Amino acid sequence: MVRLKCLSGEKLDRRYAVYSDSRYVGGITVYPVPGQPDLATYGILICRQFRRQGLATEALRQLFRELTDLGCREVWARIEPGNTASLALHRSLGFCPCPAEEPGTVTLCLSLPAPAGADRVCPGIGIEENGPGEGINSNGG
Repeated sequence: MVRLKCLSGEKLDRRYAVYSDSRYVGGITVYPVPGQPDLATYGILICRQFRRQGLATEALRQLFRELTDLGCREVWARIEPGNTASLALHRSLGFCPCPAEEPGTVTLCLSLPAPAGADRVCPGIGIEENGPGEGINSNGG
């Protein structure tokens, strides 16, 4: 079982420790995007000996639920092109290409669930969501 512990920060500027059972396995840092109060980017690191066990997937799912509760509507992941494991992880979570490219990285975005009954457009790519809570998948639909 994965558990996040917020170590510091507020709103969309936070640092988390990631635990599996009671063992520290990694960390996540969330950064706000200036001028975009409902958009965040983040970095995640799982210690080498704990990788490929599904811990990053579960930690990110928990993080996204918490960020949704904090009012975040979209998250961006900036990944080095050669990091195939991270690219595969993020695509499996439903991330899609994002036009906000940073040189030397692949930028992927994920639209987080809107509050029940809300219609909105994914700010980063301008694609309407399928409905509350359905998000956008890597095929763009």
